[in-house]
Amino acid sequence: MKQTLSIKRIQCFAIGLMSLPEVYVIVYNVFKLLTGGSSFIPSDETGLAYISIISLICPVLVSASYFVLSGISSNRATRQVTRFYAIAVLLLSLFGVAFSFVRNGVNLSNVLVAVVTSLLGIAKFICFLYWIGTIERNNPECRQTRTMLRVWLFTDILFACVCQTIPVLFASSLMQAMSVTNILGGILYIFIYYRLFTSEAFSGTISTEPAPQGAYRFWNPYFKYCLIAILVLLILSVIAGIALGLASKYFGIEL
Repeated sequence: MKQTLSIKRIQCFAIGLMSLPEVYVIVYNVFKLLTGGSSFIPSDETGLAYISIISLICPVLVSASYFVLSGISSNRATRQVTRFYAIAVLLLSLFGVAFSFVRNGVNLSNVLVAVVTSLLGIAKFICFLYWIGTIERNNPECRQTRTMLRVWLFTDILFACVCQTIPVLFASSLMQAMSVTNILGGILYIFIYYRLFTSEAFSGTISTEPAPQGAYRFWNPYFKYCLIAILVLLILSVIAGIALGLASKYFGIEL
C-alpha cells in the first residue's frame, strides 16, 4: 500500500510539473478574453524580462517532469529514452530562448530567423516521434500508453493545422478564436498528461532486465506516417494551387 501511494505521488508530481505551463496558458488566455484583449504582461523592458523568465522556467519544468517520470518507467529502454528526451527538450528549448535574445539584440534577416525557428521545430518533433515510437515498441502490451501517445501526436498535428487556419476563418475575431483554441488545447493536454503518466508504462512496476536488441532503434512507424502525411499535404497543395489558377483564368474567380 505504501509503495502504491508513493508511486501515485510521483505520478501526480510529474503531472503537476508538466501541467504548470498549460495552466499558465489557460489563465493568460482567460484573462485576455475577460479584458477584451488586454495582457497582464507589461510592454516595456519589465515585460521583456518577464517573458524571458517564463521562457526559461517552462522547459525546465517540462524536462524535470520527464526525469521524474523516468524513475517509475516500466523497463530500462523506456527509462533511458525518457531521460534522453528530457535532455533534448531542455537543450533545444534553451537554444531557442538564447536565439530569441540574440534576435532581439541583433538585426537578423527574416529568412535566417525563419530557418532557425523551423529547424528547431523540426528537431523537437523528430525527438518527440523517436520518444513515442521507442516507448510503444518497448511496451507492446500497454494499451493505455499506446492510445495516449497516439492521441498526443494527433492533438499536436490537429492544433498545428487549426492555428494555421484560424487567421483565415476568423480574421475579424482573431484574438478571441486564438484564446479559445489555446484554452481548449491547454485543458486537452493536461488530460493527456494525466492519462499517459498514470498508464502501464509508468506504473512503477520496474523490470531490471536489459533492453532487448533493437529497443533503441531510431526509425519507427510514426516517421513513416508523418512523411506520408506531408507528401499528401504537398500533393493537395499543388492540386489546390492549380485549381485556383484555372478558376482565376477561365472563370475570373479571385480567391
